[in-house]
Amino acid sequence: MSVRYLLAKYIPDIQRFEPVNIGVIVWSNGSTRARFYGEIYGRPGQISGGRVPKNWPLPAYRQWVAYWCKQLDQGAITPATGGKPVSKTSSEFIDVLTASNRGNFLLSDGGIVLDDVGQESLSELAEDLFCRLVEDPSKAEERYPSLQMQVNLCLEEAGLKGDSNLIPQFSVECQIGNFFEKFEFSYAYKNGSLRRLYQTVPLGQSPKTNRKNIHDSCWMFEKVVKAKVIDQQHGAAIISVGPELLDEAETRRMIEVLESTTRVLNIEVPGALFAEFSSLPSLAGH
Repeated sequence: MSVRYLLAKYIPDIQRFEPVNIGVIVWSNGSTRARFYGEIYGRPGQISGGRVPKNWPLPAYRQWVAYWCKQLDQGAITPATGGKPVSKTSSEFIDVLTASNRGNFLLSDGGIVLDDVGQESLSELAEDLFCRLVEDPSKAEERYPSLQMQVNLCLEEAGLKGDSNLIPQFSVECQIGNFFEKFEFSYAYKNGSLRRLYQTVPLGQSPKTNRKNIHDSCWMFEKVVKAKVIDQQHGAAIISVGPELLDEAETRRMIEVLESTTRVLNIEVPGALFAEFSSLPSLAGH
């Protein structure tokens, strides 16, 4: 039987009707998998407030995700318009589920997956559809102030905007075996000699992207420290992770991986980045 999928959507303004994809539900012969924006790693259906835009109606979003997940867990659902319950094994199950739409959150038919997909691959398919149809890194700046924007504000507050010793996109070349590799860091502070290296490390919705960003940054810091370009305490990874995300085991694990190679400065910790940046001019001559 063909695999069908639904797109969960959020409509900020009902009159303008400009929906945003926020999740994916996959159905195949009675088996379902779902992936929603803002889910806590390893806890399907549970939404972290720190992972969704602040202008979203968080309580309503959580209620809708909980409702959809509850329906998916049942063996049958009763149509919103009344009538006999429809079995989860029936292809009509998806149609009944979408009929419950109302308000700013809804489900729409995404289409049919023609490829042969086994039951054991549904989770992988849901993740792939989510990454392609929902998790769009190019629109991250529209949803949140970007990490770079936050860093720029902090640099301005610390009085470093006009400091010629602060160099953005600073390249470092290190020998690795028989060849040289060039690493580009977000910032360097150089006064006579190199004083600090900084790398912004965005952490978003996609676990795969997060792991890649973490591992790439660790590789860079590990190599410049090994090449004695700087020592470990003279580099820092800059992140933006709020309290709710810090409660997640996966997020803490990723931060610990970063801390194994360099210092980690979290913009969400009040004053942490400002204290770091405002101290840089005092490094001259040291």
